[in-house]
Amino acid sequence: TGSRGLGQAVAMEYSRVFARVSARHLLRVPDRTLHCAPVHTHEAREFFGAMAACANYAYANRQAVAAAACAGLESALGMLPGGSSPATICDTGHNTIRLEVHEVHGARRRLCVHRRGAVRTGAGLF
Repeated sequence: TGSRGLGQAVAMEYSRVFARVSARHLLRVPDRTLHCAPVHTHEAREFFGAMAACANYAYANRQAVAAAACAGLESALGMLPGGSSPATICDTGHNTIRLEVHEVHGARRRLCVHRRGAVRTGAGLF
């Protein structure tokens, strides 16, 4: 929905930033192309903000696309503009970062979860 370029720019920038933060905090990850930062750092908070802006931009674009699609269908079907009453069933981003509680080695922990190309599912979520 038009946010790919924005998201890619954010990812590239924070990949460089997090490489420095990872080194500063002596953090190791299993792949040299992966980077991380402790959630409490200034850089991590900035990244959360940037990702929220990307998510908001994508949401607004999805709303605009849906409105244009409805208008096109109304026109094609000979309806008055705004004559339909479409309802959104589900609108969720597929590249998000959220703070969630998960069980890790028997203990419940608050974790930062990045879902790239996926959405959270489970009982009661939809």
